[in-house]
Amino acid sequence: MSVNNLIHREWVHELKAFQDLIDEISLVAKNATTLEERLLTEHHLIERFQELKDLNDRIEKVTSFDHPEFEHFAKEDKLILDVIKMNVSRLTSLTEMYLEYFNSSKTSFLGLNGAFRRTNQKLATLKLWDRSKAKYFISEAFYNLDQIDNSNLSLPVANINTSNGFVTLPISEKKILEINKVQIASGSTGVPGNTSIREVVTENRLPQFMFDGSADTWFEYEAYDRGPLVLKIEIDFPSPKIVNGIEIEPVVSNEACNFVLEDISMTRDDGRTFGKSKLLSPALDDDYFDISVVGNDSSWEVATAPVSCIRVSLTFVQNHSVFVTTPTPDGRYIPRERFSINIRKILLKQIKYEPEGSVGSKMQGIPQGMYGAACILHAYPRNLNLYDLNMNVSLDGGENWEKDVAGLPSPEGQTMLVNGDSLDCIWNLDIKRSDKAFKDAVSFDDEEPRLPLDSLLLPVSTNITGPQVPLKTKPYNKTVFCMHPRVARRTSSVREAKNLGSGFISPESVTDVYFPINIGDLGLDPSDLRIYANNVEWARVYDPTFDDGVPNFDPGKLGYGRYYLDPAGDFVRFHPASADSLNPANDAISVKYSFSEEQMHFMVKSDGYYSVLSNLFDPDKENIKIKRLPTDFKKKNMMLPLMRERINLEHKYIREFKLDAEEGGSDVLLLSCSNYAELAHILKLKQADPSSVYTYDGTDYGVDTPDVIFYYLDSINGILHLNQKLNTQIRVSYSHATPIVLDKTEYEIWADEETSEPGGLIVSPSAFNAEDVEDVLYHVDEAGHIDNIHDLNFLTAPKAVMNIQSGIFEPRVGFTYDSNGDITGVDDPFNSSGDRSGPNDKLNVFTLSQNNIVENSLLISSEILGYENHPAPTEVAFIDGATEFKGLKEMENEITPKIEADEYGFVSFNLAGGPNYASEWGVNFDKDGLPAKQINTTKLADGTARYPSWKSGDTLRQEIIKKLNNGESLADLTYQAASGAPEDKGTLSFVGYGERALWALDSSGTVTVFIGEEKFLEPGVSIRYSYVDPAFDSKNLYSVDYQNGILYLSEPLDLSKTRVVSYKTANYSVSYDIAVKVESYDYDPEQNVVSVKTENISTESSDIFSLVKIVWALAPSDVTLDKLKDYFSPIIYRTGIRFQ
Repeated sequence: MSVNNLIHREWVHELKAFQDLIDEISLVAKNATTLEERLLTEHHLIERFQELKDLNDRIEKVTSFDHPEFEHFAKEDKLILDVIKMNVSRLTSLTEMYLEYFNSSKTSFLGLNGAFRRTNQKLATLKLWDRSKAKYFISEAFYNLDQIDNSNLSLPVANINTSNGFVTLPISEKKILEINKVQIASGSTGVPGNTSIREVVTENRLPQFMFDGSADTWFEYEAYDRGPLVLKIEIDFPSPKIVNGIEIEPVVSNEACNFVLEDISMTRDDGRTFGKSKLLSPALDDDYFDISVVGNDSSWEVATAPVSCIRVSLTFVQNHSVFVTTPTPDGRYIPRERFSINIRKILLKQIKYEPEGSVGSKMQGIPQGMYGAACILHAYPRNLNLYDLNMNVSLDGGENWEKDVAGLPSPEGQTMLVNGDSLDCIWNLDIKRSDKAFKDAVSFDDEEPRLPLDSLLLPVSTNITGPQVPLKTKPYNKTVFCMHPRVARRTSSVREAKNLGSGFISPESVTDVYFPINIGDLGLDPSDLRIYANNVEWARVYDPTFDDGVPNFDPGKLGYGRYYLDPAGDFVRFHPASADSLNPANDAISVKYSFSEEQMHFMVKSDGYYSVLSNLFDPDKENIKIKRLPTDFKKKNMMLPLMRERINLEHKYIREFKLDAEEGGSDVLLLSCSNYAELAHILKLKQADPSSVYTYDGTDYGVDTPDVIFYYLDSINGILHLNQKLNTQIRVSYSHATPIVLDKTEYEIWADEETSEPGGLIVSPSAFNAEDVEDVLYHVDEAGHIDNIHDLNFLTAPKAVMNIQSGIFEPRVGFTYDSNGDITGVDDPFNSSGDRSGPNDKLNVFTLSQNNIVENSLLISSEILGYENHPAPTEVAFIDGATEFKGLKEMENEITPKIEADEYGFVSFNLAGGPNYASEWGVNFDKDGLPAKQINTTKLADGTARYPSWKSGDTLRQEIIKKLNNGESLADLTYQAASGAPEDKGTLSFVGYGERALWALDSSGTVTVFIGEEKFLEPGVSIRYSYVDPAFDSKNLYSVDYQNGILYLSEPLDLSKTRVVSYKTANYSVSYDIAVKVESYDYDPEQNVVSVKTENISTESSDIFSLVKIVWALAPSDVTLDKLKDYFSPIIYRTGIRFQ
């Protein structure tokens, strides 16, 4: 029964009311003893109907002289009583109708829910076997109990959760945990409540409503016009609580859409965080985390690995929207796109499990023709030391059993032989927890735990045979790593820079100061080099000729304040001093060098934020400094101290810098130098001749004039350099973002598990601070006009951000101008027009504002590609912005068989990739031991091709057979190349004739080779090529070049309205000592001794190679899982058996 049917059955209640009145009076009439009494009763009934028909609420007029008695109202009392009885009858009828509707709808819902679960069951089966060649299979995903039979089990019945399809050990105790606090975390992109409701509603605006246990409250979170909507909530406990289950009940409404639980994390009291991949199986399908507003009984539930935590964080994402009508300030109503997440309750559970349990199946018939069977089992975690899963299968209806055939940890179990007859299959799964194993276990999964490092620093000499160094502790993985730890340093501090040399600059020739090691050999970018002379940073020039300052200062040539870097990276060059130099030959100069701090790029993992460092580094935390730039800048105003030429402002990363002379004082002109080299030249002129002038922006100024002050600001270190001591009050104002240095306890060092080589740093989630950025890819205003550039500002990405290397606030691309200074476009290779309208502009490549994007943090809606109510785009690993969208795979293990030639001397065979081979990448044939016998269908690096293919096998056959039939020489064969192929070059004896490569590759993937009569194709020729995966779908995909901050789409951006993406960015930099691996050393695990072979150590720079640091991993320091064993159960998501 539908609601529409109820709407049109209002007459039923009226009829029922009158029917009850008639029945009551009819009973009186039937009991009448005389005909007159019966007729009188019927008359009263007709009279009563007339009174009910004429009934109204009008009060009769009375006067002060009317004195009605009680009995005067007897008739009205009787009428009122009848009306009440009729209303009760109406209500009873209406209740019965709605109960009938409820029961009918509940029955229909249960039917649909059962169908939904069976569909989920079939979908899970199809996903399990979609690539299989199995002829028949059975699968159980536990979305219903249709094929479950627990009547003949020897162990207690396991817990089966059909709401989300999983099995655990039997539950012995369950507790709903009380929380201390819940809050909306940063990174959420909406607002609480529902502004589309016209009346005032207060039951849906607080996140606490999700935990109050009331059925009358819920929490709504919404956003308009831009998706996806992200809701991040943090749930805190007053003290550590063991959590191993989560239940979420959505709100069902006509505006509700399914949403996704994007992430789950649990944080212990020691700051360590466990993400979704550590709590649940990482092999679960994405749709497993879809929270449906219909289709489940009432809620979405999941069991997790137990964690004793003080905080649980949940991230929800809504990719779908509905259109609602909302009022405008001027009283109009307009349709708007509304994204919403509606949650009635969230339950965090603490569940205790029995130590063993079992689940079994009903008998299922298998058709004949099957000769082999194998089991599949999807369970988590994979640490099999903690539990046993025994899957037992009977193929004869239960008479005989194959024991423990699951085959874990392999995805597929052992093969069971079948005789080909039809059979009856039954299976049962025994689950047993290994309680004794928890005393020593430190992790639920089978991944190696994070290992702490130990190290030993020792001096060595190349004059003495390498020492035998005993280690103080045993390496956990029986490996050590040796390095020279202090070769160079990444830092922005001059105090931490390495000494390069001290002495006198030669007055007669250039002075070259050599690095202790070639900077190219260290893998360092020369642009990161920083040179300090007497603690002042000098500028790099690319022209080694001398700048004599005549007629004007040339900052591009070598001179005071400037150095030249050898292109090979071996030394830096300084120009000889002269009599008018600021540092004459008899003055010593101290030179230091360092490399810019490394900007950290992060990847989110379950236990923290990982950053791979670009250079081998010393893992000693005393030599590592991680700095975080705040997300906002603070203002500062101060008076500069008098009589100083170098002023430390005590703040770093400065922007919006401004100097002003004190009001009422003398007029002072303040001129900013572009770099220190320019200021150094002014200082040189001042020392040589105080009356000298310097041309600044076309105007000559005296270099020693009190009312003209030249200055240079080192914006990163916050140091102000002046050309003269201040003798007047100057006010300075600026904004700064002074870095916050992370404590040593807030990060860890990770190393390669096999070699112990330090690889990078892990910042704790509790110490990590990221900024949420929303970039506009394409902007359309309310009138539909494209407005990407407005008042010399970018409305679209890339917006201006802090350059962590220079301290300058700037966009990553700029504008281009004409001769009048008007904007002509954008200096962006993907968007030179500024509005994506140019012929060479890209609609699928976008430069983002930041190039330090946290990996796996970018959120993007399918709507930007023009898809409505479609799943979010899928991220694929970045390759080059194009290849990853082609679905290419590499064929590297295909070889030619031995094939005899036909009567004309031809051999043909098909590539395994068939017509799916990527013709633009070519096909390579080669064989070991046969040099210069490689076929390549594409051009080589020099633009030529080696043995290119003929345009078709048929053409090749026809031309050769024609020559042979006419008795002509094949040397005169006219080569007919494949389309676009260059001229044939070289000799290929095993697949060619003379100077010609006589072979062809057709579009179908068929290879035709002429080898001559009574010959055969050599076996074992390797065939390598790329082919397109036929199952690959290139739609709705994206990739991100996180290092350079570029977004690539597999399809053009939809330009119908403004398009945005959001992501996290983290401005962290790190200073560390750069190390070099020791070339030769040995480790004896039996004696626990390291031997360093000093004869292989360089003697050119003995000071940096005289130290060796030995690094090794220690046993995991994590706590054992013994206290969690009662709360642990393996989680089984799916079982199956395939037959062939």
